[in-house]
Amino acid sequence: MYGYHEKAEEFVKICFYDPIIARKVAMILQKECVENHPLQPYHSHIPYILQFFIDYGIFGMGNVFFKNVEFREIRGNFLPNKVKAMSPLEPATKMSIEFDIFVENILNPKMLEGKYENTGLNFIWDEEEARSKLMNIPFKIDGKPTGFC
Repeated sequence: MYGYHEKAEEFVKICFYDPIIARKVAMILQKECVENHPLQPYHSHIPYILQFFIDYGIFGMGNVFFKNVEFREIRGNFLPNKVKAMSPLEPATKMSIEFDIFVENILNPKMLEGKYENTGLNFIWDEEEARSKLMNIPFKIDGKPTGFC
């Protein structure tokens, strides 16, 4: 069940490729019961794109890191150093660079493991550490920043 519990509770995470199906299943689970036991969907109220960003460590104004990309038609003078794969899809915009990725090539979750509790602060602390090194200022954090006031 969703919420705070004094002891560990079992739950099942079900992922769907189509967010419309996920919403329909959540509504069915809320209305129906299995063996007279109510089922309460967890995170079904979060929009699909936002949940995707959360699951893969993508934050507003943050960087997204990829292992591999497949470039669409490259326009202009820009030519990446290592073009390994070209996407079979046609460009969808007038931008010079377009590429496609597979979700398993998003590196953000692996890069954010074991850092700060508030992952939105990682970029700020990393930038501050780099700035301090450039200015030859000692960079020391007393304790682990939590991101809470």
